[in-house]
Amino acid sequence: IPMPSPEGGVVGTVVLARSLELIDAVQGRLLWALVAVVVIAVVVGGTLGLRATREALRPLDRVIHVARAIESGHLDERLRPTKHDEIGALGIALDTMLDRLAGMVASQRQFVADAAHELRTPLTALGGMVEMLQMGADRGDPNTVRRMLDTMTREIDRLSRLVADLLTLSRLDAERPLHLGPVDLPALLSEVAIQTDVLATGQEIAVEVERPATVIADADRLKQVLLNLTANAIRFTPAGGQIVLGLTTDDGHAVLTVTDTGSGIAPDLLPRVMDRFVRGDASRAR
Repeated sequence: IPMPSPEGGVVGTVVLARSLELIDAVQGRLLWALVAVVVIAVVVGGTLGLRATREALRPLDRVIHVARAIESGHLDERLRPTKHDEIGALGIALDTMLDRLAGMVASQRQFVADAAHELRTPLTALGGMVEMLQMGADRGDPNTVRRMLDTMTREIDRLSRLVADLLTLSRLDAERPLHLGPVDLPALLSEVAIQTDVLATGQEIAVEVERPATVIADADRLKQVLLNLTANAIRFTPAGGQIVLGLTTDDGHAVLTVTDTGSGIAPDLLPRVMDRFVRGDASRAR
């Protein structure tokens, strides 16, 4: 602080000072305390965070365990989550997917067994016929030879149809493109009715067209679908029954139906009728 003189000048300066030792000491202690608090907070937070992270990732460890078990062939393993959070929703979705995959695998195994059985039957018949011819069972009778050859021809045709069905499944799995073009539905139904009538065993085949319609579709695939349905109808409709191929229109769309007076489909099978390899008769010796 300047000290003025009576003449108006400055005769000196007063300097006031105070030691900062106490402030420095307090600041140092506060700094160490702050460092200690930060270190403790980091350790405690890291420990709690690690524990929380491990707890949160525990369901994912279960997912990994189940995935490895399924990879090793244990298809019955499931997550069965107990919590209704995002991980629980993921677990439910995975369990649903695994149930469906297991069902598909079981169906395919059943299909392989059925296909092997179906193929073995005509092969056994062919082998027996060839063996009989080699042994001279016909005794030179042309009529006997002709009957045996006719039987062999029918069995070969049956084998051809089975192989064609398997090839069709393979093509569908390969997702080959459809050959789209205009299809006259009344004409298509007439063709299917004629072929079905040839295979019928006493059933009446009828065609009912409400209104003619032409659609853009793959004619061969569409015809194959109808023939599959009519073949199934013939198999489960007794002689004297009726099979009707129908065509109606609904809001600009064509609706094709195959209706029969047979035994129908069991109610418990209806939800799965569009699943591959599913059929009502589980027995292979039909």
